[in-house]
Amino acid sequence: MTVGWSTLKLPPTAGQPNPTVRQLQGKRVSIPGFMVPLEDDAQQVTEFLLVPFAGACIHVPPPPPNQMVYVKLIHNGKAKMSFTEPIVVTGVLKITTVKSPYGDVSMRWMATV
Repeated sequence: MTVGWSTLKLPPTAGQPNPTVRQLQGKRVSIPGFMVPLEDDAQQVTEFLLVPFAGACIHVPPPPPNQMVYVKLIHNGKAKMSFTEPIVVTGVLKITTVKSPYGDVSMRWMATV
């Protein structure tokens, strides 16, 4: 199932993700977006933030938590790093708060790219 940012951006209710996003918990989904690396290696990364548009975390302030997804590649996988090339991430979505250098993130993927 492919999920668009319009679904993920729906406002939370009572401090919790909206009901549509909660239904995605634990499901295997795909989402397109752009990479913000969380590692210093400029060539490949094993973890990054997925954001709805290129350069989203470079500007201040960072996007709200429901517009950033923390992605950790499975099996020590690595992905070619690019700030400007769109990617599609597929994996199991977990709704949880993750602290990052760019701000809190409300969704986490264990994913393949």
